[in-house]
Amino acid sequence: MSKNAITLCLVVKNEFHNIKNCVGKTFPFFDAVNITDTGSNDGTVELLRTEYGIEPTVFKVSKKNYFSILDARNHNILLAKTNYILVLDADEAVTEDDVRQMRLAIEKDEDADGFFLKWNTYTKNSPPISDYKLNLFKRDPRIQFMGQRHPHVTVSIRDKGGYAKWIDAEIKHFPHPQSAPQKLKTAVAHLSELVLEEPGFIRYHWFLGMTLHSIDSERTAIPFLEAAAQSKSLRFPVECLNSHLLLAKVYYGQGKSGDSLETVENALAFYHRVMDDFEVQINFRMYPTLKKMKEDILKGKSRLSVYAFGGV
Repeated sequence: MSKNAITLCLVVKNEFHNIKNCVGKTFPFFDAVNITDTGSNDGTVELLRTEYGIEPTVFKVSKKNYFSILDARNHNILLAKTNYILVLDADEAVTEDDVRQMRLAIEKDEDADGFFLKWNTYTKNSPPISDYKLNLFKRDPRIQFMGQRHPHVTVSIRDKGGYAKWIDAEIKHFPHPQSAPQKLKTAVAHLSELVLEEPGFIRYHWFLGMTLHSIDSERTAIPFLEAAAQSKSLRFPVECLNSHLLLAKVYYGQGKSGDSLETVENALAFYHRVMDDFEVQINFRMYPTLKKMKEDILKGKSRLSVYAFGGV
């Protein structure tokens, strides 16, 4: 296979309709497709066999860790044979042109360990939420998913002293609206355990604080946002900065303009410390948002604005 060959990797469970209507349409764009099933009973496995000629591997996940797919993800990517891997979920899709851009980026920067793509979430009742994901990366045993909740490879690339670049290509995400309330409830329960089990994995504090805030539980969100912000974690710089942003907004809404200003100033100081980090560099909204928040606090604006956070 060529140096820029890409294997599409997926972990699925009961994704019959999403495979037919979403990610399955992307299969022809890749050099190989690896799928791991974690217990489907809706015809997903039969669909993959009969319509796509794919025999998925099987990986059992445990109810004890809320059916986390972390280990299944790492099992799945270990099966890849190409130099590069793109990971998608069944409710995500890319175009053939997006994949072409991925191949060009690989040829242009062979030293990069991975590549960020735009990750836009589309729902019927609200405008798209714009975010990014490091979903394209080298096949390297040192690059693995980390985190029982919202697993990603960014930290493993940072730990190995590597870096990732930006590709101007898009992953479209089409979540099922009926699953959102239960997903939020499960996320809060699982993250509440994880922050106690792995207090140094600051990503858990950020996602728990952000998720609680999203369901109007600001008071319970504050301790987790404060823990993440105060950690000044070099392994999780963006999670740390995002926690500052949301915490400053919450403080300001409570009439604590002094605490809000101090939080923003601390964030700006930390930003300058980590501004050379590969993920901080591609988060183009971070610094302008911090500057604007400070200006709005000093002007006494009625409210502070931050960008929408994806991945709840």
